[in-house]
Amino acid sequence: MKIGLLALNRVFVGEEKTKETTRQQWRYSNHGNLSSSDHQLSSVLLKHIKESEEIRLAMQPLELIKRVKEIQQEVYAEPETVQQKDVKQTAAVDLSKRLKDLHSANDAASFKALEEWRKRKMERARQRELDKNGTTTTTSQK
Repeated sequence: MKIGLLALNRVFVGEEKTKETTRQQWRYSNHGNLSSSDHQLSSVLLKHIKESEEIRLAMQPLELIKRVKEIQQEVYAEPETVQQKDVKQTAAVDLSKRLKDLHSANDAASFKALEEWRKRKMERARQRELDKNGTTTTTSQK
């Protein structure tokens, strides 16, 4: 698509250069003294050139040219936008991943701490129970 747009642009630019070269050649060839018949011929020729130029300008696909320029601007502006989105998206994904890893590490650490607390609590409860039973047994034996 990009190659086609560049080729189309070159056609329009080439057409403008050809037109300017033709004008310069006509000016240089007709800069001398002109007789009245030459002057009439020149004015007719000039009128013909003006008419043909007006027709050529009227036939130019202005909407197409305008759209080609818009597409070219979009093509050149788009990679930066895509790259910025990629950077932002990559950063967001990376941050999300790090947070998940942090949560899972915290969950594992929290689970381990909770399990240790539960074991200590159970051990204390057993110890109290033993102490209670031992005290009861000791008093009843006396």
